Amino acid sequence: MAEYTTFDMGAAPTQDQGYSGPPPTNGGNQMQGQGHGQEAYSQPPMQPALGAIFGGNTGGLGAELLGGYASQVGEQQFKEISGEVSKYVNVGQLRFYFQVDTPYVLRKLRILLFPFLNKSWERQGKDGKMLPPKQDVNSPDLYIPVMAFVTYVLVAGLTLGSLGKFSAENLGTLLSNSSGFVLFQVFVCYAALWLMNLSEIGVYDLLAFCGYKYFGMTLSATAYLLTHNPSAYHGVLLWTAVCLGFTLVQTIRNMDKGNVKLLYFSGALTAAEVLFVWWFTSGLLSASEPISTDDTS
Repeated sequence: MAEYTTFDMGAAPTQDQGYSGPPPTNGGNQMQGQGHGQEAYSQPPMQPALGAIFGGNTGGLGAELLGGYASQVGEQQFKEISGEVSKYVNVGQLRFYFQVDTPYVLRKLRILLFPFLNKSWERQGKDGKMLPPKQDVNSPDLYIPVMAFVTYVLVAGLTLGSLGKFSAENLGTLLSNSSGFVLFQVFVCYAALWLMNLSEIGVYDLLAFCGYKYFGMTLSATAYLLTHNPSAYHGVLLWTAVCLGFTLVQTIRNMDKGNVKLLYFSGALTAAEVLFVWWFTSGLLSASEPISTDDTS
């Protein structure tokens, strides 16, 4: 009796059943085996799979995440530093003294050079607050003093260089002495205001008043740099010192015309400023003394 073999049409063929496709020809068995091995064991990396999930660009996503994290860290550090600085410096009030524009700077420089032409010295206010410098030419600012200070150091360095006496050490000494003396002067003036019970002038006002002298010092040093003539230096120095003194007296006394103490303080500050301008810039003249080149051989 014949035996019949039944087949399960739903089961997948196995290797024992011999279901492996058409036989290879011309040595194709080895090539096909290598191809199946590469497909079986060289799995694609995870990036395409992640790219399919996150939109197909994992490199850009990582850069965005890293950039966002760095931005958050930087913002946090900036807030911490700003908080530490704000404990000692009123940043909002300091920003008030840098609210300048080109018309204000030109008008202020004209006053510093020709203060006798200015008709009004009273500060302007609105809603009980003083107007910023760009809206009131009589308001003290810190932009001109800072720029004049930097310019003076550069011009003084050029003058020393033209005399053959420039060195990094001399320039550093000039910079440190200039800035240090201004800070010391502000401290002394603030102590004097406290002893005189004067509250009309703040620390930043003092810093501005003590910094305006560098504009005249820059002009004096420039005159000597261009001419190498002591007479030109003394002429410019004398004029700018007188104009500075007149500007300081008029500006300070008009803060409160009824307070005589302000007039005394403005006179003392003017005298100190004139002496400082003469003493500090006289170093350029002493540097111009000829160096002995006698050949003793």
